[in-house]
Amino acid sequence: MKQNAPITLREFGFSLIEMVAILAIFGVLCLTSTISLGKADKSTKLQIFAENLRFQLDRIAINSKVQGYQYQIQFNPTAYRVVVIRQLSVDAVESISIPNSLSLSWSSGDELGVKCFPSGACSPANISIESKYAKCVLRLSLRGRTSMKCN
Repeated sequence: MKQNAPITLREFGFSLIEMVAILAIFGVLCLTSTISLGKADKSTKLQIFAENLRFQLDRIAINSKVQGYQYQIQFNPTAYRVVVIRQLSVDAVESISIPNSLSLSWSSGDELGVKCFPSGACSPANISIESKYAKCVLRLSLRGRTSMKCN
């Protein structure tokens, strides 16, 4: 009498063990890609904020020279604001809040922040913006030039 042949994969598809292994691999891939996308999103927010701050620094350096007034960016832990200093008045041009996920620190000759004078000179400063996943450093030179490095 002819014996039945054992079940082969070609006839009935995958075995249970193979299916569980494939689902486990698929789950691990989905989990790691989700985590890495979340980190990438947060570092993108950091870079966008740093680019905006760099734009502000460039703008005050140019405006102080063109308009003949002293401009200043004043920092505190939760926000920064752009201020124009005229002969008898100090006017806030705009105020930008810092997202909760970012921390900002600076080192310059002035405790409040960065100044740019009508002569085109600015107070040199290093401004550090950090999140859990990345860090950007902005450098403002005496001549009002900015550079940015993110990692």
